[in-house]
Parts: sequence; C-alpha cells; structure tokens
Amino acid sequence: MSQWPQADWRRQIYRASRLDEFLLYLSGTQYDGETEYTAEDFVKRLTSFEESPKMAAGTAVHAVIEHSLLGELPESVTQNGWHVYFELDAEISLPPAREIPLFREHNGIPLFGRVDAIDAHTIHDIKTTAAIDVERYLDSYQWRAYLWMSGRSSFVYDILKVKLDEERREVTVQEYTPLKVSAYPDMARDVEMLLEDYHACIRALGIDDIMAGRKAA
Repeated sequence: MSQWPQADWRRQIYRASRLDEFLLYLSGTQYDGETEYTAEDFVKRLTSFEESPKMAAGTAVHAVIEHSLLGELPESVTQNGWHVYFELDAEISLPPAREIPLFREHNGIPLFGRVDAIDAHTIHDIKTTAAIDVERYLDSYQWRAYLWMSGRSSFVYDILKVKLDEERREVTVQEYTPLKVSAYPDMARDVEMLLEDYHACIRALGIDDIMAGRKAA
C-alpha cells in the first residue's frame, strides 16, 4: 500500500474533503450506513492511500471533462488507461481557470483544496458516482470550505452518474445533474468550528505524530 508523500502530509490530512470524512466518522457508521466506523478505521483512512478502481475511473472522467473545449464531450476516449464513454446528451460548461489550489488558515490550522474550475463568483467541482444522492452533496462541508477559502459566493457540483466495468477498464457516463449551492450568513463560523474539532481529533488520535514520524524516518 502506497503512502502519502512525506513532505506534503499536511496537505493531505488537512484537505477540505477530510471534513466530510470526519463527519462520517462522528456518525459512527461508514458509507453503507451499517458498518461501524471506528477510530482505527479513521486513522487508517487518513494516513494511508490506495487508489481504488472507482477512484481511478473518476480521475479519468475528470481529466476528459477538464480538457474538453466549450463543454463538448466526445462519445468515447481513452484516458489514463480507461475507456471513457459518454452516453448522454449534455454539455458541461466550466470556467477556463481549472485545477486551482486553495488555502486558508484559521487560528493556525491550515485547510487546503483544489477546485476543478473557478471564476470570479463560482466554483465548480466534478463528482462521479454510481447513484446520484443530492442530499449527500447538500449536507457536505466540502463546498462550504471551498467557498470559505476562496471568498466566492456560489458553488456548483457537476454530478455524473457512471457505470463501471473494472475488468474491461471501462467507465460509462450515463447522467449529468448540476447542483448549485450558495454561501449563507453563518457559513464561515460553521466551517471554522468544524475545522477546530477536526484538528483536535487529529491531535487526540495521534495522526499528526504518525505523519510527522514518517517524514522524519
């Protein structure tokens, strides 16, 4: 199992998407809603990384869309070793500024992110999923954190329903649903409070020591 690059461990531990993982851990159950989410699971999830086929396929779809011109998608293309098929009649228009890093600190606690696309007012984030669950994205803190870090006022999830064939290394995009959310008055404090709790948990579980120790080794 490969590990996060030593020099970048804070960028990986303090990513905006980790806040949603933290909330899942606090709920006590994993994504299936049945399996217990233990502290050991949480530490392992944050301190090690192994790219699953689902993640690799999602990365390939991301790359195709991010390099598309004027939102026009090909019927099929090979990307990152995956055969990507678009079986939908839709255009996904993204701002020209893409793959932009974000960073902000709160009380000395860092938070990092990387947006798929951004303009003066809006952030876009591409998501691939086997089933579109709008409520899950609405409840997410990733969009709140990205708006907090960037100072933008609106956020669009470009959600793609995909079908995966791991053996053939094929991923088929079947449906596109854009979901727009906006900043709200108490959003900054909500993000800051969760970030404080997350940081306290990282220290209590010794995750910072684990990662710092790897860097020193």
